[in-house]
Amino acid sequence: MFTCNPTDFNSRININKLEKLGRFGWYRNLVGYYKKQTQRNDMLDLEANDINVFASSVDIPKAISTVNSQAVWCGLNLQPHLISSILLHAKSTLCVDPKLDGIAFYSHQYKTVSKKQIYRGLVTNTHKCDSISAIAYNRISLRLATKFLGYKPTKITSHLTWSFPTSPTDSNVNRDYAPTNWHYDVVGCESLTLNFYITDVRGNNSGPHEYIEKSHGNYTPQTLLFSNNIITADKIEKYFSSSNKIMLFGNAGFGFIENPTCIHRVKPPTTSSRLILQIRYS
Repeated sequence: MFTCNPTDFNSRININKLEKLGRFGWYRNLVGYYKKQTQRNDMLDLEANDINVFASSVDIPKAISTVNSQAVWCGLNLQPHLISSILLHAKSTLCVDPKLDGIAFYSHQYKTVSKKQIYRGLVTNTHKCDSISAIAYNRISLRLATKFLGYKPTKITSHLTWSFPTSPTDSNVNRDYAPTNWHYDVVGCESLTLNFYITDVRGNNSGPHEYIEKSHGNYTPQTLLFSNNIITADKIEKYFSSSNKIMLFGNAGFGFIENPTCIHRVKPPTTSSRLILQIRYS
């Protein structure tokens, strides 16, 4: 059974304390073994569709092998009509920012809806967007998730997020928009995320996703595994080489697969709003 709410925000954060153990490989292996033993049906019970959602072929074994070794694989590209449909949904559907106590607004209103600076907008009702559902339940998407997890996903959530432009000198963005800090995610003990830029991300100022190669799972230094999931800049400098920091750029529709236990962040946009779709399987 799959669950969903208007923004799936609760699925982004660690509410179940036991799930936080998912940062440790031994616990992920234990959960994976249990789920594999309890699943005996084929993938048809996930109601997979064969809609042609990707603009190019996907080498599933190569993609998952790269995610396992590097944390990220780039090679997913959406069909143009899906990009347009998702962008329309994002512009015509109300957003919320968890820090605004339930105030809803449209993306073009982010400057006027509050006296506070608004850094992000979580688009509501993503489950009502047929294009997002087509991607999430596509047979290739589900095979990618199953290949990575080792079992069929039992939970699928979709997150469509605006990152609104801010001043390069804004000192509050890291405090009020947590994903702009270096961090790793542990949701559902083990998970895989498909990410798609819905707006162009062509330069440092347009809100690129940034990650540290080979910083996932068992590759993460033990001292960081026992610390808060937000990693300070000084620790990043201590444990990782600058050559491991990778920014991802691409036109609207560019997609990548990520093991969310790797250390990553969004670089705050300063020129225009960035929109990203994230589909998480766990």
